[in-house]
Amino acid sequence: MTTEAPPRADEAPSQRRVERRWTPVFAVLGVIALVTAGPGVLVGDDQGGEVVRVGAVAVTPRPGWELVDRATEGDTDQVVLQRGSALMLVVAATDAGPSVTDLARGYADVVLRDRLAQLVIVDEVTTVSTASGRTGVRFAYVGVEQGGGAVEGVVTTVIGPTGEGVVFDAFSPEGGLPAAIDDVRVMVDGAVIG
Repeated sequence: MTTEAPPRADEAPSQRRVERRWTPVFAVLGVIALVTAGPGVLVGDDQGGEVVRVGAVAVTPRPGWELVDRATEGDTDQVVLQRGSALMLVVAATDAGPSVTDLARGYADVVLRDRLAQLVIVDEVTTVSTASGRTGVRFAYVGVEQGGGAVEGVVTTVIGPTGEGVVFDAFSPEGGLPAAIDDVRVMVDGAVIG
């Protein structure tokens, strides 16, 4: 039994086309899958780039974020991730100090005040949890850089299971952070520490 159509008398054998009955069906099914479930069904679910390790921390950059700098100084490792004008500094130190709140306060008092000519903490410190089950604190800030540009940022600090301190500082020129804040929260909250 054959599935080919019978030959037509007025058609030359070289002009005959074989019908492709299943091709349109598969094309329609692909379009339905794309529309109902999103592009991840057909092209793979892109959750971000390769894992970036900083000390005992593993961070998965969201799509569009890339590693632009890495440094080690003494017992402190750091990386900088960037997407557009938004940056996220991830610092891992072997000794966090007595508490996650002290780590946040120390980062604001030493690092931010050194980097910025003016600094204002604009949100109360809130408690957060990471994917690795660690509790941390988060606060937002605005400031003016030494060169005069306005900047806004969000800092999250966490202490790992063996006492290492981790600081996530996401910042951007004023007005640029809202476009990146969802990615920042996903990367910080999904970081594996320890």
